Amino acid sequence: METVTLHPRELGKREIIILFFCLLIGFVLRFYTFDKKSLWLDEVHTFNESRDDLIGQLKFYKEYPTHLQPPLFFVLSHLFYPFNKPERDLRIIPLIFGTLSIPMIYFLSRMFSPIIALPCTLSLTFMAYHISLSQEGRSYALLMFLGMLSLYFFLKYVKTAKLGYLTSVSFLWLS
Repeated sequence: METVTLHPRELGKREIIILFFCLLIGFVLRFYTFDKKSLWLDEVHTFNESRDDLIGQLKFYKEYPTHLQPPLFFVLSHLFYPFNKPERDLRIIPLIFGTLSIPMIYFLSRMFSPIIALPCTLSLTFMAYHISLSQEGRSYALLMFLGMLSLYFFLKYVKTAKLGYLTSVSFLWLS
């Protein structure tokens, strides 16, 4: 039996192609019927809380500082206000960030071990729970993406001690 060794550059090209197909398949799975289900109770809350612009959101959080939901999602959702089709408009942000989580898990897991990067990416691409969360008008997919991104920058800071990475982590935690 002959052992095939690949040049690292070829392996990188293959990984990029696989990552691209994971992104494409992940988008299709998350997009498929994402606007066909009617809104459920929590999405109705998103609908109501997304009516305010940035100033309105700041005012609301000043009046209710213990409100548990992060305002960034509602500010981003407000971009689609007046919600011509709420079943679609409220779910666009989760669809985008749920799909962007696929390459993010690749880059994050690659920092731990290049061997696990593609299996982790494939797992998230086909994970039914993540697909479901990416089709809901709630902040779950956005928070997962931002959590992975901040962990990625924090690990880059730990490895390099470059202050720019730590600043990025701080900014992401504020959002």
